[in-house]
Amino acid sequence: MNLSFRLDKYSIFAGMFFLLSKILHFLLTPVIWIFGLLVIALWKRKSSGKKWIIIAITTLFIFGNSFIVDEFFRAYEVKATQIAPDEHFDYIIVLSGMIAWDQEYQRANFHGNIDRLLQSLPYYIEGIADTLILTGGDGTAFQVEAKESEVLINYLQSIDFPTERILVESSSRNTHENAQFTKNLLESRGIDFQSKKILLVTSALHMRRSLACFEKQGIHCIPYVTNRTSGPRKFIPDHLLIPNAPALHSWRALMHEWVGFVSYKIMGYI
Repeated sequence: MNLSFRLDKYSIFAGMFFLLSKILHFLLTPVIWIFGLLVIALWKRKSSGKKWIIIAITTLFIFGNSFIVDEFFRAYEVKATQIAPDEHFDYIIVLSGMIAWDQEYQRANFHGNIDRLLQSLPYYIEGIADTLILTGGDGTAFQVEAKESEVLINYLQSIDFPTERILVESSSRNTHENAQFTKNLLESRGIDFQSKKILLVTSALHMRRSLACFEKQGIHCIPYVTNRTSGPRKFIPDHLLIPNAPALHSWRALMHEWVGFVSYKIMGYI
């Protein structure tokens, strides 16, 4: 009875933390800030409206500047790892976050993070890794979407891709649970994962938090980053001076990671 109560209490707390993280993800959006500043400027147009417009324009320039955001990404993203042709891994763990489920047409729409899967599959096919693990369920706030890892394995099977050496963990909703439930999966199969050589695959921006989560669970991994945001520095006018929408989106992703890392630290997940 007491154990059940503790589990229910943990589930409620975890659910509240999950919802809070989604709310913060929305609020940490420069477009929302700029919109708010313009609303204030409109409201105060007879007094200090001009000042708020200047603040809005300045905010747009800073957070819409590709060069500035690239420098922050360059400092935070984990460096890429080069895999030697003769290197071998027991497992490749691929984190989800690469599809959106189309409810109307009942099919997966792949987006930028599909690079995580595409860069992993050759190592699996070529035998550089013995087993591939897809980890991730539904990351939406109210759990209405399809289980992502199940969608991925079903897709691979539908195109006759060999999936005999692929394991699926489809219950996790976030990075902490990716690590925790992957550990549970390995333990349930009697696998001594601490003696295995494991490659962890996720986006360069996401890798720092992911590595910390897996290390916390005792799963020691070699990082393999995909879809890097920062590249060679570009000293060209449009990159240096002209605000653009992709830069605003990049800031949102970066701030989400910063808050996620700090939150996970507070929660004891890393």
